[in-house]
Amino acid sequence: MLDTPELIPRVHQVLIDFGFDISESCLRQRHKILSELILFPDRTDEQFYYHFNSEFLLSLGVEPTEALLTKMLQSCSKMDWQPFSDVWPVLMKLDLPLGICSNWNTGLNKLLEQQFDKSFNWIICSENEGVRKPNLNFFKLMTERSGVRAENILYVGDSYKLDYLPAKKLGFQTILIDRVNIYSFEHEERIRSMTNLNRFIRP
Repeated sequence: MLDTPELIPRVHQVLIDFGFDISESCLRQRHKILSELILFPDRTDEQFYYHFNSEFLLSLGVEPTEALLTKMLQSCSKMDWQPFSDVWPVLMKLDLPLGICSNWNTGLNKLLEQQFDKSFNWIICSENEGVRKPNLNFFKLMTERSGVRAENILYVGDSYKLDYLPAKKLGFQTILIDRVNIYSFEHEERIRSMTNLNRFIRP
């Protein structure tokens, strides 16, 4: 749903300043893969990002020096969240009950109100619930809040581990959105953009 589009260009520039010219496409893929492997807390802090960025740099073959880590933290803090460019046009055309299920803090509701001129029928965030993805109990909250059976919910997520596997296990109609093409397997439930979602929506 939401993205920080300035992140990768800023990281790219910092690395160039330190003598490392790594393509933005490579940075996006490595960052996304690492986000699958490292558990993000509901509220991130400087200590978490030092750890994450250290692992990120190592995955790129770059030594995580104190100077580089400090510069990355300074350059990539306080960025604005924005909807992915393919989300808003699709949501505006959907005349269906819509809900959000996210590992996020209690500020999620306000952020969604700022970013979307559209109301959601339910918003479930992990900090409020005390449970988070990929815990199956978190996904079960969707059926409880929506009043819709699992097999009638079309769930779209961008993480194979946190979204696709648990939702599929509970019997949801599950779509994996893979915007940066990190997964090598091909199947009909994997899409590259929200604009491909229409073929899964029943009339």
